[in-house]
Amino acid sequence: MEIIGITIATVTPISAWFYSRRRRSRLRVLMRNIESTYREFRSDAMKCEVALLLIKEDSQKNLLEGHITEEQFALIDKRIEEYLKEVRKLMNTEQ
Repeated sequence: MEIIGITIATVTPISAWFYSRRRRSRLRVLMRNIESTYREFRSDAMKCEVALLLIKEDSQKNLLEGHITEEQFALIDKRIEEYLKEVRKLMNTEQ
């Protein structure tokens, strides 16, 4: 019986660490996608806006599936909105 308790006491923190690590990893991947998308498409404002909105949609899906937290989604959303403002400024100056 004592071995079961020790096993549970050991496995629980390890699995919690692993789960939080996966969430942080997912956040890093999404943030990198945002950065690379903006760098790649900023010269074509329309394509950039569409690509950023697709990443936002993917992030919302990740949030609903529990792959990222609400705090992480808020960070992603804020970054996307900042880039969308820049892209829209570019679109307005081109017209």
